[in-house]
Amino acid sequence: MSLAAFVPQGHLDLPRIKAVVFDMDDTLLNWRQAEQAAIARLAALHFAAHGIPPERVREVYNAVMAENFAAWKAKREWMYIDVRLRILNERLATHDRLKVEDLVATFSREATTKLEFLEGAEAALRGVRASGRKSAILPNGRSEVQRPKIYAFGLHTEVDFVGITGGLGVWKPDAMAFRLVLDSLGVQPTEALMVGDNEDFDITPAKALGMQTCWVDPQGRTHVDADFVVRTPGELAALFPPALATPTN
Repeated sequence: MSLAAFVPQGHLDLPRIKAVVFDMDDTLLNWRQAEQAAIARLAALHFAAHGIPPERVREVYNAVMAENFAAWKAKREWMYIDVRLRILNERLATHDRLKVEDLVATFSREATTKLEFLEGAEAALRGVRASGRKSAILPNGRSEVQRPKIYAFGLHTEVDFVGITGGLGVWKPDAMAFRLVLDSLGVQPTEALMVGDNEDFDITPAKALGMQTCWVDPQGRTHVDADFVVRTPGELAALFPPALATPTN
């Protein structure tokens, strides 16, 4: 499918939507791109001096991430960046020469530098609010990891509720994570739209709960549990025109 020719796919029952819940990483912010840029800098600044080519660093890191997602789905175990980089260091046989804390420091600095809003993310957030609907963000992760991103990009000022799963005490895809956010917004699942990029964490569990779903997928693929598919969050903004002002006389 040509990206230039792509138009959002699917159908949403807009009148029924009273609130929109957004995932954050790779839904509003370009985390995957920032992560890969940080790994490239790790390769150049740390591993190159020990004869490890950048493509090998990227290959091994991506394999670790694949194992990470598989472990989460199977056992609800998540490896944070310090663990992922320790495994990377071990598998590249540089653990006796490179310190994990140095790798973590470089990764954190470089990822933060490269982190940006995805195309149209701000417009989508503000469009929902201007339409008179409530909104929230629901990212997976520890509060100390996710909250700095939220404040750096002012996301807490654009929504009615911030629900970081590490702070809520329950992670997506557990239904309770969604319910806690919806309760805070004062809406039922059938009155809410979930916007996310991850099939397992965002789309399928939200659909099972009764929420409408919008999948942010750069390739514009279809998905059995997604009511609507966009490549960028900006393509969602057009669905939420500003609410009409109530006449005063």
